[in-house]
Amino acid sequence: MDEKNIKAHVGFDFGTTNSLVCVRTEDDGKVKFLGIENHRDSFPTVIAYDKEDGTRVIGAQARSYRNSEDEGYDAYDNFKLSLGDGARESGGRDRSPLQVTQDFISEVLQKLEEIRSINAENILLVQTVPDVWKHEIENRSALENLAEVYEDLGLDTDGQVCFESEPVSAAAYYLKEVCKGEYAGYVIVVDYGGGTLDLTLCRVNENGEIEVLWSCGDGGRRQSGCAGYAFDRAAVKRLVDRYGLDKSEYAPGKPAFGELEINFENSKISAVQATEKALKDYYESGMILDRKVFDVKDPATRKIYKVNASDLHRAFEEINREPLCRTLEQMKEYCQSNGIDVKDTEKLRVLLVGGFSNLYCVERTVRDSFESEEGNGDARFDNGISREERSLAIAHGACLIAAGITPVVHINQNEMGFFGRNSWGEVVSVPVIERGRPIREYLEPQFSPYTVVRAFHGLPVNLELYFDDGYGKIKMQMGEEFRSICPNYDREKNTYRIGFSIDRHRIPKLHVRDESGAETVTSLYQIISKLPAVRIQEGADEA
Repeated sequence: MDEKNIKAHVGFDFGTTNSLVCVRTEDDGKVKFLGIENHRDSFPTVIAYDKEDGTRVIGAQARSYRNSEDEGYDAYDNFKLSLGDGARESGGRDRSPLQVTQDFISEVLQKLEEIRSINAENILLVQTVPDVWKHEIENRSALENLAEVYEDLGLDTDGQVCFESEPVSAAAYYLKEVCKGEYAGYVIVVDYGGGTLDLTLCRVNENGEIEVLWSCGDGGRRQSGCAGYAFDRAAVKRLVDRYGLDKSEYAPGKPAFGELEINFENSKISAVQATEKALKDYYESGMILDRKVFDVKDPATRKIYKVNASDLHRAFEEINREPLCRTLEQMKEYCQSNGIDVKDTEKLRVLLVGGFSNLYCVERTVRDSFESEEGNGDARFDNGISREERSLAIAHGACLIAAGITPVVHINQNEMGFFGRNSWGEVVSVPVIERGRPIREYLEPQFSPYTVVRAFHGLPVNLELYFDDGYGKIKMQMGEEFRSICPNYDREKNTYRIGFSIDRHRIPKLHVRDESGAETVTSLYQIISKLPAVRIQEGADEA
């Protein structure tokens, strides 16, 4: 077989700070990392452009230009966090987050061909995304923007490319590679990476099928962020204060600060075991034994700065504790309301994945939330997934899903419908898509039995949709926007049926079909992003 015609399954963990690609080809059936540059596995999610000829580089080489005073390169990072609203806005720079993302993915696909001799046209690819994107209005268009990227690169998003959540991909890895298919029960995945926090609840059936039941989290859109990147920045700010560095030079966005931040991150990753021991001693001593964890070299001055346990603890308390504890409580409340015992050591597993989960403060907080002591043989946590695997599991699991080895069933978490007046003049909500059923049941549109009639030509048009993700109904008043998507609107007394569907990327669609059978299909996420939305809290008068 010609090497360039080998069919390959690809798992692509597109991370905020670092990315990782796993490949499984038909010739040997093994999952292997796609090594880029000198990286055995992950590589920085950074791209840099040569300002003269537009040549692009990614990974560590691109990151070296991120804070460089060399005017020859233009470097971009953290663009994943801007793929929702504003993805097409450059913010005064030469390129928008959407364009940068497309160029970065294009370079990854080119590396796939250069390193493994696999053409993009011969792959089935699963790219992982934060599940929390579905719960944030400003991020709901991110999936569609990613689909547009792949379509522009010539890949078929109906057959070749699929998007899967990061926690679900990690669960697939755990079940296949760690449990060897021998576990059935519930899995709570705590995915804490460079930019986002995702918690997802799965149920593993006896046949090995994963049912995705519920998710919550934090997309990191707050000004301070919520995950690893924000933690690093907060810790480096502490070093700047403690060592009295010149804040006109050592401020976020300045080259000296950026280089120090990179060295801090590298030292932190290299010192996971030392960090764990130092922080354990710090907590067990009542925060008295505050010894050095690791050193960070300042590239600008060549000085060495000591990072103590208290520096890490305080940065975590400032940035990470509140969103982590809040999200853990949401997950436990959901489990309790649905009869799932979070203390069941036989039928529940808690997986920590993502690079930032290796910080001891994170694991300690999660264990405390589930009332689990370290080293007590708690099977919920002492479940066989190593610290190294936490960073690799997502891409590996996505590769398994791409190969069809681990079947996944997503349970719909969103109710969709519209408001209308019945024959008695009462305003009622009309649900069309129900929560709690497999999403695959909604690949074809479901239409309400009620008919919308355009009764009076001269009056304003109004349709009030709602989208309920479990936290209350989001009302969407559609006026001229509704008129613009109604087929044959100028036809007198035309009637319309309102329907919804959920596509293979779990993007909800609005269907408007008239009496002639003409139909328009519009992304509900795009509608939400364009309209002012008012959320109705539980218990409020929906009318």
